[in-house]
Amino acid sequence: MKTTARQQRTLVIIFLSTVLGFQAVASFRVFCVQGFTRIGCAPRLWPFLDYPMYSELRRPGESTTVWLVRVELAGGQQVVLDPLDLAAKPPPRHLAKALLDNDSDRVQRWIAKYENANGVTLDHLQLEETCLLFTKSGFEEGETQVVRNWSSEGGIE
Repeated sequence: MKTTARQQRTLVIIFLSTVLGFQAVASFRVFCVQGFTRIGCAPRLWPFLDYPMYSELRRPGESTTVWLVRVELAGGQQVVLDPLDLAAKPPPRHLAKALLDNDSDRVQRWIAKYENANGVTLDHLQLEETCLLFTKSGFEEGETQVVRNWSSEGGIE
């Protein structure tokens, strides 16, 4: 049986309407009523609404930690790497985790990848942490502390 363009469009509209209907039912928790049936409660709603988008909501007075990696190249130039930069090659978050864990092997492997990918030689690395305090008007940056150092002569310090 051959379907026409109109029939295909109708099927797509029915499919999308069904998905949006499930999303509406999940978001309003129609079937998640206390003392009644609990079939529409998390995690059973998963692909429709069970994701942790706002799982780390911060309220005024709470704080969080931000990590930065400062890199000094052999020529003296300094570069700041954000561990959350997913586009960087190789990802700096792997370096930050290796420095926090005092894992010299992983640090050396990351440095080799970075030097090969960017055509530079690293002389010194510094992992810094900054505390951010959330306020009603945004956030206030606290004191920055150096957590770990790495140098080409001495390794992790």
